[in-house]
Amino acid sequence: MIQYILQTTELNKILQSLNKLFRIRITFFDMNDMELDYFDINPLSDYCGLMRKDSAFNRKCIECDHQHLIDAKEDQKTHIYKCHSNLYEGIIPLYEQRKYFGSLVFGQVRPFPGESAPGNLSQEELELYKQLPSFSMEYLEDLADLLGRLSEYIMIKELVRYRNQQWAQELDKYIQLKINNRISIADLAGYIGKSESFISHLFRTEFGLSPKQFILSSKVNTSKVRLSDGVSVKETALGLGFYDEFHFSKLFKKKTGMSPSQYKKTAPAKDRS
Repeated sequence: MIQYILQTTELNKILQSLNKLFRIRITFFDMNDMELDYFDINPLSDYCGLMRKDSAFNRKCIECDHQHLIDAKEDQKTHIYKCHSNLYEGIIPLYEQRKYFGSLVFGQVRPFPGESAPGNLSQEELELYKQLPSFSMEYLEDLADLLGRLSEYIMIKELVRYRNQQWAQELDKYIQLKINNRISIADLAGYIGKSESFISHLFRTEFGLSPKQFILSSKVNTSKVRLSDGVSVKETALGLGFYDEFHFSKLFKKKTGMSPSQYKKTAPAKDRS
């Protein structure tokens, strides 16, 4: 359940600009350590995309991200590290008055020339590895410092803040409860005893997305869990109220960058991301 509000339009502009300027993948993880799919950012590198098709490798990536997010949150400061695949990553946690709001995360950076590639790579994997951006530690520290200052701006401008409207909390619970159904604005309005106009005008203020966008994103997140648990693509699509398997697959790929079948093969059995 989302506990806070993201001004996704403004955050999207910021992340897009950063990705263009620095040629490094920069994204946002929420307070539950989930990478959000609302933003138009650089996809996974070809190297990471290929390597993560292996479920064991993918599991290590998830565990690595999770552990270092914990470290950064505990220290409440920027955290730069090498992942299990010898790539540099960086985490900038967002805090205000000791409350954690998520993290800016950059990564998939090859060590500066002079350091060797991971062992046991195939020729194809090695070629893709060499295509990754490569920067010095000094450069990465400067980037992290800049993102740290940017995180202060994000908090001052309240681009991320806690939700404070009771009706929004009730709608969030309702959407999760009815996630298997097709949910309309009329359904949302009726549940909290408000007009459809009220929902149309104020939903985005509290959720950072339109009702349709938020519901679809919630369905995709739920579908990830079900696919990881072994539910078929067709059953997942129909169980979540999509018109058909094709409609679901098209939306899933648009949101995640891979088809449901690909995700099903690569996601660890207990992945809840």
